[in-house]
Amino acid sequence: MKLIAVLCCLGLGFLVLPIQPRVSQAQSPRVQVFCDADETFSQSPDPFPGTVFNVLRPNETRTDYQLRRTTHDSTETTTIPIPTDLIGKLTYSHVSPDGRYVTLTPLEIGVPLVIWKIGTDELATLPLSDSDVQYLLTDSLPESRQLQKITWLDKQHMVMQYFDLDYVWFDYLIAEKQFTVIDEPFQIIEGTQTEIAYPTIDGPTENTDVGKVFSPQGNYVTIASTQRNEDFTFGRRFQIYDANTLQLVTDFQSHSNRVLGGTPLWTPDESSLFLWNMLPNSPYLNKSEITQIIVEQDFKENRDLFNTLESFWGSDIKISGLSLNLAMAMSPSGNYLALHLYEAEQNQYYVIVSNLKTGEIVAKCDEGYPDTSLAYPLWSPDERYFGYWAAHIWVFDLTNGQRYSINGEGFVGWVDSATTISP
Repeated sequence: MKLIAVLCCLGLGFLVLPIQPRVSQAQSPRVQVFCDADETFSQSPDPFPGTVFNVLRPNETRTDYQLRRTTHDSTETTTIPIPTDLIGKLTYSHVSPDGRYVTLTPLEIGVPLVIWKIGTDELATLPLSDSDVQYLLTDSLPESRQLQKITWLDKQHMVMQYFDLDYVWFDYLIAEKQFTVIDEPFQIIEGTQTEIAYPTIDGPTENTDVGKVFSPQGNYVTIASTQRNEDFTFGRRFQIYDANTLQLVTDFQSHSNRVLGGTPLWTPDESSLFLWNMLPNSPYLNKSEITQIIVEQDFKENRDLFNTLESFWGSDIKISGLSLNLAMAMSPSGNYLALHLYEAEQNQYYVIVSNLKTGEIVAKCDEGYPDTSLAYPLWSPDERYFGYWAAHIWVFDLTNGQRYSINGEGFVGWVDSATTISP
């Protein structure tokens, strides 16, 4: 049975090609690989945790907006009661964490923000300023950043996040505005836009592209910049400060044989972070690696994970691209780190998921790197499945390697529980 390879074609769609998968190689006590040659795609994860939501927009065959709700037991579709004058003027955004509301955002100035109370006839609308609508409409790849422009904080609050769209290295957040959803009477209360209060720490004067980003709990702030190396190439520099004392706690710099990229990826509890870098002087073409930084050990570098990968596959491996939305992805709990890896000798791509608590690694043969500007990673609510959206949704089971395909049209979320849609 042949697999299906999905390749991005000039950002306009995806080219589907049949390829022959490779047979899995020997396992090890810490690494388990799933690449069976007779593997087939399944259309629905089994077991299927939680609920997947899709919003289907009007098209040539559909005259209204519909919500599709998929669970282990069923798939239900219901019409979203969008007024006639707004048909075709809204796009999908996100479902709330409890599966009770779904958000639709404007596609043109003068159209309001809309939230639907799922399974009812109730809509809450809120006019947005022209500047806010224009910000939402501004094309800002990668896709993962576009998704964060307006999202849910919890089951009653949303946030609009304002990123510096000229900053291409990472999501440099400069301001935000909260929205509160009131159930009775059903309405949206708009808060005030506030600038992000970063500490008054300047980046190196000789560097360019200086940006700031907080760690997940706000205890640290990273000053990221671009520096010129001694061989006149360019790389990233990450100066990490204690956000309370404003003391510099560590400084990671690029140099001619180690070029840092992306931005530090933290665990949610801030116990460690991960860095991606290239090794230009390596005998292996485009060699790249990741390093774990242990915070409680004075930000000591730890290469155990990458050493394990090299000892299993050999030295001719690399971690995909410097865009961290797919090169490295942290699970919501912080228990798992997912990577895209390429092994040159066998010309094989893998999705790698490392259990950061036990050190165990699960690897799944993949058919290439998805376009990191158009795709983004996702996890099932129970973190048993990891995958990515790339027009379609591909996920695999971390317990047995089984690959599944989920319809990605209008995907707005995969949540643990959800309200029942009324007939």
